[in-house]
Amino acid sequence: MAAEVAEDQLAQSQEEQVDERRRQASRITFYQEGDKTVVANRSFDPAGIWISSGASASVPAKGLNYWWAGIIPPCVKAVFPFEGFQPRDRDKSLDKWKFERWFVKGIEIVDANGRSWQRNLGQPLVELDGPGHISNPVLPVLASDQVTFVELEQCGT
Repeated sequence: MAAEVAEDQLAQSQEEQVDERRRQASRITFYQEGDKTVVANRSFDPAGIWISSGASASVPAKGLNYWWAGIIPPCVKAVFPFEGFQPRDRDKSLDKWKFERWFVKGIEIVDANGRSWQRNLGQPLVELDGPGHISNPVLPVLASDQVTFVELEQCGT
């Protein structure tokens, strides 16, 4: 009986450690508001954000681009113009895909402890071994005058 209690306590302790490790990244989300992309940081710490964009689900991985969105302050949502995530000098081999617009696929988060996380549309938050965007083209951040920061009413949830 004592061994079972000890095993249960160990399992609970391990779950709490995982929850604590994920706490900040789990409070950072992204979504579309009309023609804008919103990254909301509901944590109490700033986070570095990369935004990934692609042409469509049928475009090969080389068609994916990562944009450095910068450091998003705590308790703030950053609103980006959607059209900013289309590459300026698109690879000509992608022209055959005949897409009309690019979409935001996901975000990569660097938390206050330097851990990297990935959140993609319709998928759970995943911790990365290192920066996931390194093997893909990296495009510059949008001009700061294109980004709007709005304080969030709810933070830490």
